[in-house]
Amino acid sequence: MIGERGLVDFLAWLTFTLRDPKLISGLVGRTLVSLAKRTGKHVYVRAKLEVLRSRRRGGAEEFTLGIQLAVYDAIAKAYGFPAIDTSWRNARECFLELLKMVGSNGGDE
Repeated sequence: MIGERGLVDFLAWLTFTLRDPKLISGLVGRTLVSLAKRTGKHVYVRAKLEVLRSRRRGGAEEFTLGIQLAVYDAIAKAYGFPAIDTSWRNARECFLELLKMVGSNGGDE
């Protein structure tokens, strides 16, 4: 199953909303990521800030994208999530990269 939102996104939202980067590596962060890792393989899908801004131009998030990206980058780095950068790739290229990352068994161990 491919999902867009989950426990890692909840951690990012908490960190962003409370403006507390210590949540990422603290008890809350470790607990949420531990629970999330039990549900399957996680791959961080990202893009460069200027690309995100062009994709979200005029949207409510446009001016907070920088801090959101920094929070997600910090979470991915802290917990070693593999990443796919969609900045200059089309959907097919990203999908093929995802298949390489999760393997032919869909990431099941």
